Amino acid sequence: RGNVPVLRGKFFDMMCLLVLFSPLTFAIFGGQNTALSLLCYSTFIVFAARRGAQNEFLAGSALGLWFFKPHYPLIALFFMLLARRWRVLAGALLPAVAYYLLGAWRFGLGWPAAWLNALRMFLPAEMAHNSYNMVSFNGAIRSVLSGAPGLTSAGYAAASVLCLALVSWFGREFWRSSKDEACGPGLSFTDLLFLLGPLIVLVSPHTHFYDTGLCVFALLRWQRLPSDLCVTLLGASLILLYAVASNRFLFSAAPFAVVPLYTLALPFIRHGDK
Repeated sequence: RGNVPVLRGKFFDMMCLLVLFSPLTFAIFGGQNTALSLLCYSTFIVFAARRGAQNEFLAGSALGLWFFKPHYPLIALFFMLLARRWRVLAGALLPAVAYYLLGAWRFGLGWPAAWLNALRMFLPAEMAHNSYNMVSFNGAIRSVLSGAPGLTSAGYAAASVLCLALVSWFGREFWRSSKDEACGPGLSFTDLLFLLGPLIVLVSPHTHFYDTGLCVFALLRWQRLPSDLCVTLLGASLILLYAVASNRFLFSAAPFAVVPLYTLALPFIRHGDK
């Protein structure tokens, strides 16, 4: 609760609102592993926000355990290295190596290459039949342009530029945090850790609408609910989102792509309100 002020006064209200957040409930009751991702991500935030060799190592261990979805922790590790948190890498190696050895015991030493090859074969079918679930820049833009094959290259280029811009900005801020310089505007190192969730959702090559559950920690950190009316209105909006989630196949791209974008904008909105 120390990093999420809204939980201090409205803990029960916020827990109810989380239940109404359809990406989470669809993921949990739909048999997805988003809950495990949230556990690894939240554990990483708790330890990475603290100074000390042991905390950095434990933060890395949380990322290592998250390697059942390797593209997520790899993005976080990249920024931790820019922030010169070297022990995070050491902590991540232990569970990552354990995962590799378990796979090697069952499928042979070269199983990562076979897995990547199977993934390349699977992606075209995934985009053809599941594009309305995509929320990353790459997936959402490709989904929108799926009806115009001639624009596919332009879509790749646009997604790459957006991803590069976001990664560059965050990379600069994490690098500045390693020198104890102020991150801006008005952001702390802990703030950046909370924003990694929506960043991961947007720049990963393959994220579905239920992966926007990774945005909940940042939403809780910056969302303000000054009155009961605000709580009620937000709850009603989340209920309406259930209808959108249930009929998301009607859209050319996942409407939930706005969730990580809004989440990234929230701290800047709050900074402008001051």
